[in-house]
Amino acid sequence: MIQHVEVAIGMDDEIGDEAARIFSSRFYSAIGFGKSVANAFEQGVAALKLAGILEDSTPQLFAREDIDPDAIVLVRPPRSEYRVFNSFGICEPLGRHVPSAYRPASRPA
Repeated sequence: MIQHVEVAIGMDDEIGDEAARIFSSRFYSAIGFGKSVANAFEQGVAALKLAGILEDSTPQLFAREDIDPDAIVLVRPPRSEYRVFNSFGICEPLGRHVPSAYRPASRPA
C-alpha cells in the first residue's frame, strides 16, 4: 500500500477501543493544529503512554522511501487575529486599542 500513498498509519497488532480513541483523538488534534504527520503520530503515541496504555508500540507510521513524514503538513490553520498581551493571558484583537489597565506595567530601565 505504501507504494501508492505517501504515508500511512497501521497497527502492528489488534488495538483496543480505548487505545484507538486516545491515539486517534490526539493524532487528529495535532493534524488540525498544523503539526506534521510525524509530529502528530508522536503525540498520539505519547498520549497512549501518558494514559498508561501498554499498546503504545502498536501504531506504526509508514512512509514511502522518498517521503519525509516531518515535512508533510495536511492542515495549515489560519493565522489568529488574537495575541496575548500580558502574563495573565488577556487577549485583544490585533489592531485594537488595549486599555492601559490591561497593559503590562512598564519597568524602569
